[in-house]
Amino acid sequence: MDIKVDEFDIAVRIRLKKQGLPIYGTGVSQLLVKTDQLGSLNSAAKELNMPYKKALFIVRRAEEEFGHQLLEKSIGGIGGGGSYLTEFGHQLVYEFNTIEKKINEYATELIKTRFSH
Repeated sequence: MDIKVDEFDIAVRIRLKKQGLPIYGTGVSQLLVKTDQLGSLNSAAKELNMPYKKALFIVRRAEEEFGHQLLEKSIGGIGGGGSYLTEFGHQLVYEFNTIEKKINEYATELIKTRFSH
């Protein structure tokens, strides 16, 4: 089979699931990165067109399932409150994004190999 695979984009999305329920994936990773950049889960949710309650639920569920805090939260004060990635959160985002990138690179190479005979 000969297909011009260079004309196509290949995107593989992975999810970490526990007992069949999605716990962590690309969307959660993007939410965490955006929260760290903006210093606010609410602002990150708005920018990603996600209801705040859903964003909070996603983060809390992931924290519960991983057994680690993903966001460090501070309340009020002179500069206002904020949310930033914990060390565990940074490592999780980095490792997940690295794995996802490698999987996509492998998928792209595999598709080129299999369809370009």
